[in-house]
Amino acid sequence: MRGYAEVLVILAFLFLLFAVLIGLPAVGLWWFAKWLQRRQYRRSAVAMQILLVGFGLFCSSVVYSFYVPSDSEIEHEFVQLTGLPFPESGEVVDGEISGLDLGGDYFINAEIVVDKDDYERVLSSIRTNATFHTEIFITDTAYIKRVHSAATKRLARFNALAFSKDDESRGKYQSINFLPDQRTVTFHCSQN
Repeated sequence: MRGYAEVLVILAFLFLLFAVLIGLPAVGLWWFAKWLQRRQYRRSAVAMQILLVGFGLFCSSVVYSFYVPSDSEIEHEFVQLTGLPFPESGEVVDGEISGLDLGGDYFINAEIVVDKDDYERVLSSIRTNATFHTEIFITDTAYIKRVHSAATKRLARFNALAFSKDDESRGKYQSINFLPDQRTVTFHCSQN
């Protein structure tokens, strides 16, 4: 029961924090616009209303970008994982990133499509990289339970080439998978 109370206190604190950071400026702009209207400063009131809408759009875009990764974030994670530049022919097909997590957990799942030459180049670089070890079968249920993305769950139907590396001291797990179509590469990074 104590853990439940702690979670409620943290959620209440976060709600209060969001109310202060977002609610107070929004209410202040709204109140100031109404005050200007009462004083017959119509243009200034409209300017305040435009600022209020702009503030709302800004807050929405921040929240959206927090939960939906941009292609550049996925490309950066690929570079961090492999140590290779993002392939020129690479196109991000799917991506998922963790949002705010009170426990500090972080994950990213992504799927990219590359041409055959880039596929072979990245595959041969990963095969020769001593920090990666080969997963024998992608259909291993323990492996699939560790990786939660829809893209990686689809791999269970294929005999894909899978490579992973763990950093137990940092609670970090990373994997990269090469589908047999010789174009699709998926990767997963998580940190607890």
